[in-house]
Amino acid sequence: MPVLLVFVACSSNTMYHENKMVDKTVWHADSILTFRFDVSDTVSLCDINISTRNLEAYPYSNIWFFVKITAPDSSMVSDTVEYQLAEASGKWLGTGTGGLYSNEFNFLQNVYFPIKGAYSIAIKHGMRNKSLKGISDIGLSVEKKN
Repeated sequence: MPVLLVFVACSSNTMYHENKMVDKTVWHADSILTFRFDVSDTVSLCDINISTRNLEAYPYSNIWFFVKITAPDSSMVSDTVEYQLAEASGKWLGTGTGGLYSNEFNFLQNVYFPIKGAYSIAIKHGMRNKSLKGISDIGLSVEKKN
């Protein structure tokens, strides 16, 4: 599975950003996308964002995610979230050209990482389909608040 890493200049508040492509735009229910990053700042507040890129062929207006955060001490927090990808009229939200639409959603706001070390955030889709068609990639970013 190809992975696209984006490194951001030091002046940015981005602590971490990574996009993971979904193999052949079919995200299988048992496929978990795991994002791993190191934390050295245990004081600053952060926002955690999830981004999506979907094709026009995506059959729904929303998407559900099961998200699990694992801290360096192996403690875990799980959450289930839903995001809208299209209006009720069928008009796709976000930005896009050529039938590919990008959205960024706030997952958590004003959180901090209490322990230094390696964290992982695992995301799997929570839709009814075992094979979810039309998702190109999923991204995760951690932004330090000013």
